[in-house]
Order: sequence, then structure tokens, then C-alpha cells
Amino acid sequence: EARISTRAIIGGGEIGLGILMLAGGTVGFSMRQRLIIATVLFCSLVSVRLIAIVLEDDEQLAPIVYRELAVEIIIAAALLTILALCRKRRG
Repeated sequence: EARISTRAIIGGGEIGLGILMLAGGTVGFSMRQRLIIATVLFCSLVSVRLIAIVLEDDEQLAPIVYRELAVEIIIAAALLTILALCRKRRG
């Protein structure tokens, strides 16, 4: 079923990202590189979800779609903020 596949793809990606964020330093990824990867991933999720909502053109979409979008926007905004702060600290 499409829902199971979608959940597996997104959930698997987020679990993989979590592992990368926690253990990426052991394989040579800097914290900045890990933040950039996470930021790109979540900004992409937000973009694709927004496009899907527009293309779906259904006023009766389940509320979970909007809740997930809100959470992804918050995470993307937090990551962008952290990246900006890191850049500012580096000079």
C-alpha cells in the first residue's frame, strides 16, 4: 500500500538522519556537514509536502497532513537558525 511505502521511506530517512547526526563524527562528517544534510532534507520535505497539498487540491485533507507539515517547518526553521548561528560564530 502507498501509505506504508511512504511511511517507510520518510521514517527510514529520518532514522538514518538521526543516526548520521549522532554518529556521523565517527566516520568523518563535521557537525556543520551534518547540519547541512539535515537542513536540506527537511527543507526538501517541506517543499514537497507543500507542492503535494497544492496539487491534491482537496479541501478535505486529513489534519495529520497539516500537523506533519507544521512539525517539518519548525524543524527546518530550527536547523536554518542553528546553521546561521554557526556561520556567525565562525566569523
